[in-house]
Amino acid sequence: MGMYMTFVRLTPAELTKAVNDPEWAEEFVDEFYEDDDIDPLADLDLEKSWGGLIYLSDEAGLGLSLLDSGTRIISDDTCIDGWDADEVKATAKALSETPFSKLVAHYNPAAMMSQEVYPRVWDADPEGELESLEWNYRQMVEFFTAAAAANHAVLMSWG
Repeated sequence: MGMYMTFVRLTPAELTKAVNDPEWAEEFVDEFYEDDDIDPLADLDLEKSWGGLIYLSDEAGLGLSLLDSGTRIISDDTCIDGWDADEVKATAKALSETPFSKLVAHYNPAAMMSQEVYPRVWDADPEGELESLEWNYRQMVEFFTAAAAANHAVLMSWG
């Protein structure tokens, strides 16, 4: 598993193609990032914040499963999961109904370090890491809300 979790929007028909043709899925993701004119809401890069976001959402009882959602398309070094439009809508709903203030109440750098929450930097700059988590959470809400409104699916990959 890589260190960066990214999401790319695509149509439900393209998701079906990706599930049936894993090579196409990998090319789709690769070619997406070669385009210089990317819509800012077409992709989401959680950078290294995904571990902290999962921890906070679990502690807050959000019921969001970034690691276990979707259908596994590729399992090798380029792990890719496809989330259908219904999963995207459910994620958007959960995110949009949960303000970051509900998550921040569970921010505990010492506990996150003891539980080895990736990337294990929570005690180095607790305020800076919290700001990064909040920024990435807001980006995630915006991305999934826009994808759900367009009835899009997403590909989640590690890079």
